[in-house]
Amino acid sequence: MNKFLTKIATLSVGLAMAIGVGVAASNGGALRASADDETVTFSAQGYSNQQAISSYNGTNFSIAFNKGSNSNAPKYYTSGTAIRLYGGNYFTVTNKISGKSITAIVLTYGSSDGSNEITTDVGTFTSPSWSGDANSVKFTIGGTTGNRRLAAVKVTVSGGGEAQKLPQPTPVFNSGDCNVTWTVNADADHYEAKIDTGSYATATSPLDVSGLSKDTSHTVTVKAIAKSGDTAHLDSDEGSVTFVPFAHAGTEADPWTVAEAYLAIDVFDTVSNAYATGIVSEIVTPYDSQYGNISYNISEDGTTTADQLQAYRGKSYNGAKFTSEDDIQVGDIVVVKGNLKKYGTTYEFDTNNELVSLVRPGDPVLESISVKTAPTKTTYFEGDKFDPTGLE
Repeated sequence: MNKFLTKIATLSVGLAMAIGVGVAASNGGALRASADDETVTFSAQGYSNQQAISSYNGTNFSIAFNKGSNSNAPKYYTSGTAIRLYGGNYFTVTNKISGKSITAIVLTYGSSDGSNEITTDVGTFTSPSWSGDANSVKFTIGGTTGNRRLAAVKVTVSGGGEAQKLPQPTPVFNSGDCNVTWTVNADADHYEAKIDTGSYATATSPLDVSGLSKDTSHTVTVKAIAKSGDTAHLDSDEGSVTFVPFAHAGTEADPWTVAEAYLAIDVFDTVSNAYATGIVSEIVTPYDSQYGNISYNISEDGTTTADQLQAYRGKSYNGAKFTSEDDIQVGDIVVVKGNLKKYGTTYEFDTNNELVSLVRPGDPVLESISVKTAPTKTTYFEGDKFDPTGLE
């Protein structure tokens, strides 16, 4: 297997090989009206120490503070000269100027600021700067403990004839159809996309990506192009997604091979609720009667020299405990469900993975029947009579 050696940290979309070539008209030079900036510095508002703060009302914008899921409301502290926002608190910045919108926000933090993550509901936020086009922006303090200290907020409102960027496309890879889709904005003239480091070309949604190489990842970038002569809009920022157009979908009905599971881990680090199939090559940790689990390796050909994918502390069907060391044997053909990851040098299903199906070569029954649910009896035969409970 060709292992994907370069780790990709961002997700991006795929482009079909049949994309039409075209040159987009661009109005990137459209004139922009001057924007209005306003800054509130909370130490200049005359707040007393430990005063609960519910709102600020400026000329161009207002701010509403809310305790959210925390029992502590936002408070101003003279130590640090900032409003202390606790995990679960949030604040909303709202535009007050008719015909304009908020296009930029810059937060200034107080001294000894905490480490809680701050997220927003719209636009793009790379702390401490937000950008976008909205009439209100909600900032939420992450976590349930800890705090962030907000010393000042600078808000830019724009509009009144100013050209605005078209919405950034958010491309999505659809594994079942092996295509890429994004929402089309009516104000865009058309969309352009590029694959990996290639050149931009005119593209439409959905894009068929089934012809791309199945043994590596691909990154596709998409942008909206404004109409020629449209002074109200600019070309959008780029949106992208990284994906691998696997030959198999990684579902119960169409599980990944061991090679595909390796590649998925190499590209995405972790993959939740994935399905992979292989032949049991080795019992790594035997049946544990206390915990009811077995750790075992699978490979594509059942040998220990091929790439090994470990089912770490695996469970039986539907997450039930194994009941015998014979429940998993070398040579069994299995489908396993779980969360894929890499632990050190080991590619594995994380703990609490579960068996989905099993075929045991040589067994007159199991050779042609997949076990889908946990049988209610300890054996599939009772005397000379076959018991089909739990089989299909």
